[in-house]
Amino acid sequence: MSSHKLRLTLDAQPPKADGRNEVYIRYTYKRKSKRKGTQIMVFANHWDNKLQIIKTDFESKYDKKVISEIYEIKKKFGSAQVLLREKKVSLTGAFEILIPTISIDGLLDDFIENNSKLTSGQKRKYKQYLSAIENKHLTGAKFLVKGKLKIDSIGDVSVCNEIATILKQSSLSNNTVRDYLEMLDDLSRLAGCPVNSILLVRNCCQRKQILCRD
Repeated sequence: MSSHKLRLTLDAQPPKADGRNEVYIRYTYKRKSKRKGTQIMVFANHWDNKLQIIKTDFESKYDKKVISEIYEIKKKFGSAQVLLREKKVSLTGAFEILIPTISIDGLLDDFIENNSKLTSGQKRKYKQYLSAIENKHLTGAKFLVKGKLKIDSIGDVSVCNEIATILKQSSLSNNTVRDYLEMLDDLSRLAGCPVNSILLVRNCCQRKQILCRD
């Protein structure tokens, strides 16, 4: 059975004028491959192709941010491969997870307030829903930042699972839980989260598992 594979490779083309090559993310599935540049430039003799990192002896020659970026990309490979296998994200979406091109690091309530695509009525309703979720049900949750949800949280599968579980186990009615989850899914799409619409899955059976109390 073919599997979705991701790895970091050094561009095989002749090096740039400064002697360095770009590091690429290479995706392989069913003998077909595609790649995406990382804009990380490395000298060929400094690159460990087996470990997919800059060789330890040469790390001091690079900015710490470059080293961190390489490790951060590699750390995301596992979850991206799972999402690809489960068809929850496209290859473009997987690349976006590995190397984000949009900023989803802000707070969700600021995003609602400043978004021009939402009407004043939608903003008011969404902010009321969000305030209720943050202040009544998610109090003390580790993924909150000073008691607030970040935009990237609603594009994170593990965080969304935790939110759904907390709301499901609360005293809220099933309809209210559904409204809250639908709002968060709507915002994940509007914000352009690479992985979105996580909370209320399209499959009816899965939806019932999330919403119905045991």
